[in-house]
Order: sequence, then structure tokens, then C-alpha cells
Amino acid sequence: MPLAAYHQAFYRSPGGSGLFLFTDLLAAGTRVPYSGTILDLGCRRAHLANLLTFGSPPRTVLGIDIDPKKLPAAQRIIRGRPNIQLLVADAPSPP
Repeated sequence: MPLAAYHQAFYRSPGGSGLFLFTDLLAAGTRVPYSGTILDLGCRRAHLANLLTFGSPPRTVLGIDIDPKKLPAAQRIIRGRPNIQLLVADAPSPP
């Protein structure tokens, strides 16, 4: 699936009223290494983590957010991708 189709498929608002507004997420995937581990501090709902691993299976993302209320939504968004790990932690003292 091309990234533009991914953007349309995964970034619709919950009520279907339109697309969420994101700052150039599609370009973000071209600005990080194709493989390796990416640390996403303040990952919130893991949209960036999901996007980064979608087009690059060798890439892994560790997403950390301090708010445990974000984790259920993030888990739904990543849809069980094995190359994304999400943790609730404080950025100054990650696990």
C-alpha cells in the first residue's frame, strides 16, 4: 500500500468527519534511517511510530509517553505491529 493510501486509511477522524491535521508525517519517514531503532518520546497515540514502521519493516520504534490514558488508543492504532513497542514512562527516566 503506498504511503498516501496509508495516510487516508489510518488518519481519518473517529467520527469519519475528515482527516486529522498532521504536520508533514509522510515526509517524516524519509528523514530517518530505513532500518534500526527509533525512539519516539511523547508518542501519544503512536501515529508517528505506526507510520515509520509501515513502510520499513526493518525499522523498529520504541514509543514512550507519560500518560497511561493514551496507551489503549495507541494499541488500537498500531494494530499489533511487532516492530513497535509502547511504554508508559517519564522521558527523563525511561525504562
